[in-house]
Amino acid sequence: MKHLSIIFFLSIIFFGCSETISLKIPKDEEFMLRTNIDLNTPRSCIIKPNTEKFEKLLKLLGENNVNWKTEYASIYPRVSVSNSKIHVFFSGNLIVTNWDKGQYSHQIKESDYAFLRCEEKPNKNEETQ
Repeated sequence: MKHLSIIFFLSIIFFGCSETISLKIPKDEEFMLRTNIDLNTPRSCIIKPNTEKFEKLLKLLGENNVNWKTEYASIYPRVSVSNSKIHVFFSGNLIVTNWDKGQYSHQIKESDYAFLRCEEKPNKNEETQ
């Protein structure tokens, strides 16, 4: 019985419990989008409220509010979006959010966030989306 208790305790530590989180996203605050898809070409741009990209981002975060796990490790994000309230990082099939309740991770398909790209414009580091 003692061995079962130890195994159960260790599985909680290693695998964590999944949670449903509700990300409170201000609908009137823009997001900074940063991408570094190929690790050699960083780009940044602003996602303004009431744009198609902003609405897709809200929908993506709203649809992915279950099965989050507490995350202790750091990732090198290929894509990140942030504002004064929340930071969301995407890398491969993982999304990590860092907000006032802690840091959590969630499995996601890369194709689900493929729309999060800054359009290419010559001689400009920042643009508005």
